[in-house]
Amino acid sequence: MRIFLPFQNIMIQINEEYAIDIFFVDVPVLGYQKKIYACIPKTTTECPVLYMHDGHNLFFKEDSFNGNTWQAEKALINLYEKTGKRLAIIGIGADDRRFDEYSPWKGIVQNHCRGGNGDAYIDWLSHSLIPIIKQKYQLYGPLYMAGSSMGGYISMYAGFKYNYLFEKIGVFSPSFWFNFPEMEQFVKDHFDPSLGIYLDVGKKESNDFDRIDFSKIYLKDAREFRDILSSLGIKNMIYLEDDEGRHSEIDWARRFPFFLTWLFQ
Repeated sequence: MRIFLPFQNIMIQINEEYAIDIFFVDVPVLGYQKKIYACIPKTTTECPVLYMHDGHNLFFKEDSFNGNTWQAEKALINLYEKTGKRLAIIGIGADDRRFDEYSPWKGIVQNHCRGGNGDAYIDWLSHSLIPIIKQKYQLYGPLYMAGSSMGGYISMYAGFKYNYLFEKIGVFSPSFWFNFPEMEQFVKDHFDPSLGIYLDVGKKESNDFDRIDFSKIYLKDAREFRDILSSLGIKNMIYLEDDEGRHSEIDWARRFPFFLTWLFQ
């Protein structure tokens, strides 16, 4: 299990416009700390904020699961240079407990029962972390959420549970296989047609090389959930299939700039 050891705050200046602040916060309901990666622009007045799961994979290859990152800081810089738009990203680090944090329901992963802490995690994020970030950086703009794989799964859940907080969500390569029926029922019971949803999937997805059908499962589930959302009457949804997309940070990094542009539309 990857365990992040506490240290004092670190501020890394990316360029004249952006810096990344790294620190830990307590999560009493879970009984441990979370590492936060806050990429903050110099000017924060009315700046939107994007909360992202698996934050350790966003910026630094040394912290990333497999040495690849979303190159999120480069995407923010390019967005600002091309459009003049500023966006803060709050990445929430994770470790092997992510399967438990990223679903409110139970599911089976490699013959083990996982999940069940999703409500505790999302409630902490919404009620505790967001106020901390607002106060620390004076960030009071619109709120968004995004994640990939299980991070996409919990983003879908949080978007509908806290639809009064998050205006748009990004659901990259979602692991609907973890518990499709529960997610489907929850979305139907809490549906809000005004929630903006970006949903994507690669046609070569897989994170289980022992199952040759796993890529097909990702694609089938994403298409089915797209159809569910459409039939419910979602008003603002982008759905994208990446012909060469695999289940990796390299692929999510390639699609991330488009997602950031969509946030401002």
